[in-house]
Amino acid sequence: MDYTIIGKNIEDLRNSKNMKQEEFANIMGISRPTVSNWEQGKNPPTTDQLIKLAEEFHISIDELLGLKSSSKGLLAHLMKRKHYKAAKYGDYISDIIEKPDYAGMTDGQIELIKSFKDNIFLSIKIDK
Repeated sequence: MDYTIIGKNIEDLRNSKNMKQEEFANIMGISRPTVSNWEQGKNPPTTDQLIKLAEEFHISIDELLGLKSSSKGLLAHLMKRKHYKAAKYGDYISDIIEKPDYAGMTDGQIELIKSFKDNIFLSIKIDK
């Protein structure tokens, strides 16, 4: 896979903030050579690193990846609204809804959650 687009976008982002690779690396909690490898397209950031980039620099992951924002669905909605922490669990949302952990919830709260089981507009709040 060609990671040069991601690398170019990361380099452009860093340069737009007038940051040196070292400063960028410190903010991201990574080494300067890792930043260099990203920018050269040698290897891409992990999913967690992409989320941190998006949060720290107020940019969408789609923009970082060079994707068009025509995607649809719950995950795209979460990303568009910058709910990155919830989006991290996008692959597990149906499992969370089907088998939630009801510890500490009242019967009324449990029934309310169950009533939204099939609602695609369900809002999930994770990691406040």
